[in-house]
Amino acid sequence: MREHPSTALLVAEVSDSTIASDRKVKGGLYVSAGIPEYWILNLNDRLLEIYGNPVADPNEPFGHRYETVQMLTENDTLTWRSSLPVPVKELLPD
Repeated sequence: MREHPSTALLVAEVSDSTIASDRKVKGGLYVSAGIPEYWILNLNDRLLEIYGNPVADPNEPFGHRYETVQMLTENDTLTWRSSLPVPVKELLPD
């Protein structure tokens, strides 16, 4: 029997009206909790925002930040951890 996981490899958020707090507050909490990757499906700008590579940063409110940020448009294709490619537009509502 496998043990239940104690953390996540990825947290994904769907956001429209809370985009600013999702980026700053939730992103800061997730990175400080050791979540290696954080995605925001930004409905307003029709983007997939991918935050990764957690680093310590004493200037941030929670003491850490994601060092890399990648913005994928609805015309881009996502491939995560050698999985099959997924067009970003398939993740967005019509």
